Amino acid sequence: NYSFRGVDDAMSAMAGPMRNHGCFLVPEVLDVKQRPRGEKGTHTNLTMLYRIYGPAGDCLLAKMPGEAMDMADKSVNKAMSAALKYLLFWVFMIPVDARSIADSDRDTYVEPDPEPRPQQRQQARQQRGQVRRSRRAEPGPWEQPPQQRPARRDYVAEAQAARSPEEFAQVRAAAQQAGAPAEFLAQLDQIAAEKRAAAQR
Repeated sequence: NYSFRGVDDAMSAMAGPMRNHGCFLVPEVLDVKQRPRGEKGTHTNLTMLYRIYGPAGDCLLAKMPGEAMDMADKSVNKAMSAALKYLLFWVFMIPVDARSIADSDRDTYVEPDPEPRPQQRQQARQQRGQVRRSRRAEPGPWEQPPQQRPARRDYVAEAQAARSPEEFAQVRAAAQQAGAPAEFLAQLDQIAAEKRAAAQR
């Protein structure tokens, strides 16, 4: 019953800036130590090496430990996620808010919320079908508002419907300005030739 900063928060905070500046990082596992915990648990300690590349090919090396325990086969994954999370938060000094002070690896207990009121329960039911994500996370592709693409001009249809050589010339000039290849312009010229022949007949 407490909020914490997940690896998704850190990755979402840095995904856009790193793309914009041409940066990326390459992880490498340097050392892994595992020991059993209880009947089914596995405790993992590992050391990660991160190479953070800049747009000019420059590289920054950073080592980061990771630790996790899991009752199945995910302890290594969790430890790697913890190492990456703190690498991004500390190297790039990502600011945090008061909501995330009680982090996942602190023994901080927060009193649970009181019994929800009927109106709150109804709102919770409506939100169950929505995507759950952190308030700081970068919107995913499924959450982006639909972008309306501008309608593409049909230059062939416009050329066929042109009522004068001047109107056709405007259509051809627009197609050429839009970057139409020579083969397409030749197709428009063929339409103009057919229209001239039909006018002569």
